[in-house]
Amino acid sequence: IPLRLVGSEMCIRDSLKDCVKQLNVDESKLLEQRYQEDLPLTTLASTMNMSLDAIGMRLSRIRKKLGQCIQQKLQK
Repeated sequence: IPLRLVGSEMCIRDSLKDCVKQLNVDESKLLEQRYQEDLPLTTLASTMNMSLDAIGMRLSRIRKKLGQCIQQKLQK
């Protein structure tokens, strides 16, 4: 792995950590349950009393928000 690529990955990872810290409590909790606890969307939907589509849309918006935040940090 070229050293430059490793540095880029570390920079992206650091940016992601910073951006996740900027999410509100509900957003970070949903991300944690989905990706760290690996809960299925159906479980998340039932525990949050939301439709499957609503959970999917919320996750999509969070991922978009994180992507935009990372891009802004990397442009600095």
